Amino acid sequence: MFVGILSNAVLGHPNCKDGLMTVSDVRKIIQEKSFLDKVTGYFDNIVVNGVVVDEKGEPLPGVVIKVKGTTRSTVSGNNGRFYISATDENPTLIFSYIGYKTIEITAVTTLTVNMILDPAKLDEVLVMGYGTTTRRLSTGSQSGITAKDIEKQPVTNLLQTIQARIPGVTIVQTNGLPGAGINVQIRGANSIGKTNRPLYIIDGVPYLSEQINLAASATGNTGLPSAEGQTSPLNTINPADIESIEVLKDADATAIYGSRAANGVVLITTKKGKAGKTKFGVNASSGASVVPRFVEMLGIDQYLALRRKGFANVTTNPAAPSTTTAPDLLLWDQTKNTNWLQELLGGTARTNDVSANVSGGDSRTNFYISGTYHKEGNVYPGDQSYQRGGVNVNINH
Repeated sequence: MFVGILSNAVLGHPNCKDGLMTVSDVRKIIQEKSFLDKVTGYFDNIVVNGVVVDEKGEPLPGVVIKVKGTTRSTVSGNNGRFYISATDENPTLIFSYIGYKTIEITAVTTLTVNMILDPAKLDEVLVMGYGTTTRRLSTGSQSGITAKDIEKQPVTNLLQTIQARIPGVTIVQTNGLPGAGINVQIRGANSIGKTNRPLYIIDGVPYLSEQINLAASATGNTGLPSAEGQTSPLNTINPADIESIEVLKDADATAIYGSRAANGVVLITTKKGKAGKTKFGVNASSGASVVPRFVEMLGIDQYLALRRKGFANVTTNPAAPSTTTAPDLLLWDQTKNTNWLQELLGGTARTNDVSANVSGGDSRTNFYISGTYHKEGNVYPGDQSYQRGGVNVNINH
């Protein structure tokens, strides 16, 4: 049986020529895991069978269970039960649910998890169109992030900070160039022929929604030339100056702001000075990125051999290569070998960002002043970098 399996593996291996292989290649085949071995290894993982209960000992459905350090996750069922497998020797499970504290527990085969109430989360302040409320009292569908979440992300556009963080909100950059436009959809597309852009409100004031180059054109639809295609209006705002971002997704948005909010509302609150000692902060960062792996292409010798083989295989209407049909075989230099992927995509995209702020005041007057400079390049040849500089002054009396 082993000989039969080995012979089939040898004959089907790409290094097998005329039924012959070197000893080293055969050893590699023996060492490679078969599909059966991989399936068997999967069932060797630890499988956790558990139940999640609340503070009263009642089953708690909808709890998100995730294996720490991996993307493997599951959700507890209506009876609070869950099943999940892990590959680590001592895996850690993370349990999270709205209104409860996030818990980390070392996995065992049978597990009972008691969730702990966290009332502070339900009393978090939410910014609404006509004031503020708390998650406990909010009746609308509203999600958002705070400055703590924003400052961890080195992004150019503040909309990128909520990408994949708020359910029901889709954010896609129009192309890979720095400073490019961003398409935002809240709960899908609401119109086929018209735009689906939401309404932006910054500190209670409506802000530009369409792309800057489109808004600056005479017709409003052709657009002025722009290297990055369409420039998002929110590129002009420094993400470090943002206190919170809230997204209104349902009828609340239309009820407060009217038909302009038919596609949802993005409420942006900027940082303001607070009474107390004057504070000064500086944040500087620098980074670089490259294309980690290129597709393997033909070399000059392989390409020429392929071209000659193509002419040799023409049997219905054979024709010898000519300067018209095959200049690469007869006229062009057959010794030069240029890796065009490396030439066009082999650069280094460097990013530099510097921001500084000073804030303070007393019970009557407070201030917040900040400045920023951002420069971001790309991997393409030439200078196609995106630069942004700005100053923000906020004084309240």
